[in-house]
Amino acid sequence: MPKSPRRSRPTAKAKKKTAKKPIARKVVAKKRVALQASRGTKVTAPTWDLSHLYAGPTDPALAHDLARSDTDAKAFEAEYKGKLNDLDGAALGRAIAAYEALDERLSKVMTYAGLLHSAKVTDPEVGKFFQTTREKSNDIAAHLIFFTLELNVISDEAIAEKLKAPELAHYAAWLRDARVFRPHQLSEELEHLLHDKSVTGRGAWNRLFDETLARLRFPFRGKMLTESDILHRLSDRDPK
Repeated sequence: MPKSPRRSRPTAKAKKKTAKKPIARKVVAKKRVALQASRGTKVTAPTWDLSHLYAGPTDPALAHDLARSDTDAKAFEAEYKGKLNDLDGAALGRAIAAYEALDERLSKVMTYAGLLHSAKVTDPEVGKFFQTTREKSNDIAAHLIFFTLELNVISDEAIAEKLKAPELAHYAAWLRDARVFRPHQLSEELEHLLHDKSVTGRGAWNRLFDETLARLRFPFRGKMLTESDILHRLSDRDPK
């Protein structure tokens, strides 16, 4: 739920180490571009292949994931809100697993929308898609706000007892990180207010900033260059 939020919400799934192969491919791609430039050939900038996420903004799979997430989030809220403290360790572990699945599905949707928008910041249709998708994801995520807030209300002693269950012990590291925010969390009403304002508040200003920079053009030796192009000339030994 790719997601500039006020603060990052801990993800239930443990983070994996960054794979080396994608990094290696990026290095090779950069070397290839540099070699083409040195030979005076036309350089084609690399682009993201997002087809492994969705085929496009109108992909039925994307609409299905949003609709399913909306249904599942409402069902999750109805099943668990106000009841976390009474769950045993195994049931709480299953609740976190369900929360994890929802979070990952929404993150996939917003990762696609965010990357597509980053690659085509000045495209009005892509901007519309990004904003609409963000608003829908924000509405869905609102049903999940209660979860970490209620988890943090559970006493340390009760959590320690519940962690004896293997289902919950699997998420021990995530629970530890989530509970770090206990001294700073607000009431549920205020957390909802900040969540609702995130789309039209700081997030909107960030989007305006990105779109403004993307539209800027700088004159250089008879050409109008983008910000990234003109900054590249600063480190180029032969800026043409």
